[in-house]
Amino acid sequence: MPKTAATPSADAKATKARVRRGDLVIVEKRTPYTVGNPGANLRTEDVTQYSVMLITNLTRAGEIKMVRDVAWSDNGAPQKLDGMLYATGNRWTIPQSGINVDGAIGAARAHTYPNSTTPRAFPSLDAVKAALRPHRTLADGTENITREDVAEGVRQALAWLPVKGLWHNAEEQPASAVLAAEFQRARRVMRKLLKEGGRYQVETQSVEYYGKVKKLLAAARQFEAEDAAQTT
Repeated sequence: MPKTAATPSADAKATKARVRRGDLVIVEKRTPYTVGNPGANLRTEDVTQYSVMLITNLTRAGEIKMVRDVAWSDNGAPQKLDGMLYATGNRWTIPQSGINVDGAIGAARAHTYPNSTTPRAFPSLDAVKAALRPHRTLADGTENITREDVAEGVRQALAWLPVKGLWHNAEEQPASAVLAAEFQRARRVMRKLLKEGGRYQVETQSVEYYGKVKKLLAAARQFEAEDAAQTT
């Protein structure tokens, strides 16, 4: 996840070239709160929080100009990113090609105060990443493969593998292992049909399914590598 700073740097300039309207940006804020009992020893504490925002406007130079806070149902009022109240200047951009934006917005809105529907900012960058992780996608040309796509592929594979006795306890295996077994099965079926010939429609469907499982397997391995990196 590229990080940009309020003051342009070499890293920030490299990031700016990729920023587009509709991308997301995580904004770090340090907000002062008054704590303590009323009338006795009140004090002010700065709390660091993180908000997910939608980029709505860019400058002519391609820098982020205006954003909206997606936690609110109307995406909040447009705000200037530079000079935003309580913003520290730290922010992390997420290109729309790498995330299901609607899913990410739903995750931000689902993060509410206890026993309330009022959205709240995230307490740490790790908390934001954890909330958005299920909605990250892998770009494959014009196709984005999401974690939901991988999960559905696993469900379809599990519906077939145990029935055919190809694998015992498949449900307990990671997604990549299940899809690897399904990939091998799909390849065998495809090769058999192509060798026999004479059934063009069935052959075409088999080749398409083989390609689909291959992409899902690559995505599953990438997602699992990302998850493993988060725990180290």
